[in-house]
Amino acid sequence: MSQFFKISGIYSFATAAWGAKWKVFVCLVCMGYLPGVAISQENKTEFSGWVEEAAGGQPIPFASIVLIKDSVQTAVTTDSAGHFVFRDIPYGTYQLTITSLGYQTWRMRELPLEHQDMAPLHIQLKPSTVAIEEIVVKADQPIAQATRLSGGYTLTSEEVRRFPATFYDPARLATVYPGIVNVNDQANNLAIRGSGPNQMNFYINGAEIVNSNHLANAGTSTDRTTLSGGSVNMISAQLLQTTDIYTGVIPIDKPDATSGAMDYHLKRGSRSEFHFTGQAGLNGIDLAVEGPLGDRWSYIANYRYSTVGLLTQMGVDFGGEKILYQDLALQLSFYQNEQTTWQFFAMGGDNSNTFEAKADSLREEYKDFFDIDFKSKIGIAGGSVRTELSGRTTWNTTVVASTRWDRREQTSSSISAFYSKDDLELTKYALNSGMVQEVNDVVQLYYGLNATIWSGGLEYENQSVSDQRTTFYTKSLAVRPYLESQWTVREWKLRGGLGVGYHQLSETLHAEPKLAITRRLPKKQVLALNTGLQHKLQPYLALFSSENNAMLPLMKSWKSTLTYEKNFSNSAFKTTAFYEGLSNVGATAEGYSVLNMLEQYPPRNLSSHGEGQNMGVEMAYRHFLEQGLFYMISGTLLDARYKNVGQEKWRNSHYNNQYVLNATLGKEFDFSDSEKQKVLGVNFQVVYTGGFWETPIDLAASRQAKRTIRTTENLYSVQLPNVLKTYFRVYYKINHSRRYSLIGLDLSNVLNRNNVSYRYYDPLSDQVLDEYQLGLIPMLSYVVRI
Repeated sequence: MSQFFKISGIYSFATAAWGAKWKVFVCLVCMGYLPGVAISQENKTEFSGWVEEAAGGQPIPFASIVLIKDSVQTAVTTDSAGHFVFRDIPYGTYQLTITSLGYQTWRMRELPLEHQDMAPLHIQLKPSTVAIEEIVVKADQPIAQATRLSGGYTLTSEEVRRFPATFYDPARLATVYPGIVNVNDQANNLAIRGSGPNQMNFYINGAEIVNSNHLANAGTSTDRTTLSGGSVNMISAQLLQTTDIYTGVIPIDKPDATSGAMDYHLKRGSRSEFHFTGQAGLNGIDLAVEGPLGDRWSYIANYRYSTVGLLTQMGVDFGGEKILYQDLALQLSFYQNEQTTWQFFAMGGDNSNTFEAKADSLREEYKDFFDIDFKSKIGIAGGSVRTELSGRTTWNTTVVASTRWDRREQTSSSISAFYSKDDLELTKYALNSGMVQEVNDVVQLYYGLNATIWSGGLEYENQSVSDQRTTFYTKSLAVRPYLESQWTVREWKLRGGLGVGYHQLSETLHAEPKLAITRRLPKKQVLALNTGLQHKLQPYLALFSSENNAMLPLMKSWKSTLTYEKNFSNSAFKTTAFYEGLSNVGATAEGYSVLNMLEQYPPRNLSSHGEGQNMGVEMAYRHFLEQGLFYMISGTLLDARYKNVGQEKWRNSHYNNQYVLNATLGKEFDFSDSEKQKVLGVNFQVVYTGGFWETPIDLAASRQAKRTIRTTENLYSVQLPNVLKTYFRVYYKINHSRRYSLIGLDLSNVLNRNNVSYRYYDPLSDQVLDEYQLGLIPMLSYVVRI
């Protein structure tokens, strides 16, 4: 992947994109503007919903509903059935506040009203046990307060378009939050609070799925696939309603995760009219249609093809590298009745990355001797149902089957007896079924079941390294029932639960207790303690490396957080102290630990006697969009270490970057009139972090092996240079009753700083070289919705 992102390649891309594809681009632009020629346009929309009691579902009449934008308020009240409607509301981003005597105040700080069918908003109010009590939510997937305070964030599609350098990918958007860093700009693997990407897990509505990213070998030191990220997410932003990411104590209904969890929520198609959305940019040409199918069905269909793939087929050269990916998705929603809604989805994609060996006179590094062929296929299909069994009980169930296959072959016509092949497969069948029951105004129950059947294996062969051959497949079943209750008494909220998991392969039974105590303080302040035990499989690359490693028990993580939060009228400050203790970590007596691995293959003789610990403090202040201005400033101090069996010394882990400083600032300039909302947005992001740690390279051994060999002493004793990343985004969007369009320009690494990703030995130059992350990357994108 590295050759594609060379600066010369980017200039070639920009030149070819304009020179060869300008007709397509102009057609897309014209397509966005044509509907407005014959049909009148208005800068106004309609927004509705209903308000009811959380316990019992009874409508709440005469509740006050207030929309606020730039200090201008528009208010309505609910009718006797709890319904409300706003008419002729100009497009924009609003703050929504709902109040009713005897209930908690409900507030959504950023509610975007854009050109799209907004489903009626369903709001449930809880009785207030104190004189003034407020609940602040975000989007339509509110995270439980205790989880949010420990480290839980909802990422919206509007934020994906507004924040800089997201490439319309929620995983990249997540890096604006404290404690989350991108391991390498070429991919979206995330390190969270000092833990590596392999400690994460991915879900759709709480059911486990495989890594859903294209080009999962992007940005890795060995050019092999990872199971925790990639260059482009196959689940397009056109399909997503929201994405939840958790960095603290993992919610009880999310199994098999320690450092973090990312849960995707798919949106539903429009029930009233047909819509077309087209998007073109560096990450692909994306076409989506949605609309009703009769009175009770709706659909979304989405197809994407890589822009780079199109240019490659047209003859554009990206340094001898050919990169292709495509994906197709279909989502159906069935509205059985007012209480029950079904959702069915299927998506699949394939991708490839082919590197051609260079002629003798053009070789600059050892990689240029080889032909490298990487291919991958991904498939996800499933369904979910949500039903209100009664006014007090809601049942949610999701079933998902997901699979991925990755192959990498490396050959050389110049080096005799060299051949390397990697075949990796992983399949998951997952169930997440749970109920939420409001027992009364004080007690709430959560109970359900997670179950996952997984299978997979690794075939690896390297003729130049005789002892590096692996062929091993395995499978297992994991089952985990759970029960959690929440008690609310005046200013106190107590949340306690227990999950009990069984893992078939290791024949282990494990308990996962969790406890959260929240104390509401005067003047919109909150203090929260959150603690819990969770387990995760050893990384799949370790399980697939040998029968011994496959039998290792699950990794154990005990997390605790202490959080203080202060809410202001349109901003919030939060600080969290966190600690994580890890045990049962796959390790060797010589100092190897799976906590440090990404895509590298581990030794076959791991034991479960390794340990790890991550601790630190993070602070964040966020000013939500108001008067066109938004910003977020955060800082994290952390220490991440590990030790192995028979060792007393705690060593730096690979991901112990020690500190993360992050600032995002944006301003929207409103040029709207009565016909159109017209907004020019400009925003910046600056990220400054400490470097990751590496083990020194053994130069003599590397020369003999003609590949990078690291010493067996002084493990992770060399810190890479600090990392400075700068991002810029400017966009112009137009909104009216017939069309939404947005044209944007993103610049990644504006200062073109050489941020070191890793160091390696290059046999051609006989030197230890630095491999850098991305240089200056411009990305022009256009989105139109009609």
